[in-house]
Amino acid sequence: MNERDIENLIYKTLMSSSNRIVPRHTHNKVDSPAVLSENIQITSTGFTYPGTINFTPIYSPTVNTDNLFANTANINNLIVGSGSIIKKVISNVATLNFPAIPTNSSVDLTMTLTGAVVGDTVSLGVQNLVISAGVNCNNIIFFAWVSAPNIVTIRCMNNRTVGSANPAQGLFRSTIIQF
Repeated sequence: MNERDIENLIYKTLMSSSNRIVPRHTHNKVDSPAVLSENIQITSTGFTYPGTINFTPIYSPTVNTDNLFANTANINNLIVGSGSIIKKVISNVATLNFPAIPTNSSVDLTMTLTGAVVGDTVSLGVQNLVISAGVNCNNIIFFAWVSAPNIVTIRCMNNRTVGSANPAQGLFRSTIIQF
């Protein structure tokens, strides 16, 4: 990451919809905003940007400054690189227990993911012990999709040529990035 990338990252994080920035920071509380100027210095507990930053307005996200320097920032319509606008990321974890699945068969279970819309792309995380503590789980596949509003269906397919597979009970995480 070069100096210009750092400048753009700081600018995008601190810029509000009213073209104001928040360069001052005291004890995890943000002082009153300062009007955007050509040259500013940003200081935060444990961090001072060494030098002057010159900003060229590119994009003005809405930033919640309540926790700006507490490892979180609420930014509406985030753009990473030159990609699509990310409007929302939602995620949930559920404990699922698939039954024994016969050869060349599948079983579907569901979990709630509030805000999920049919057609959203689902990323699925499966706890390792589901496979490692399961029986005959060397050739099973999990995948997921939004089957109804707020519902994610997780399918386990047994691709074994002989014998059933029985995954162990475990945690499944469904994550959706809405564009």
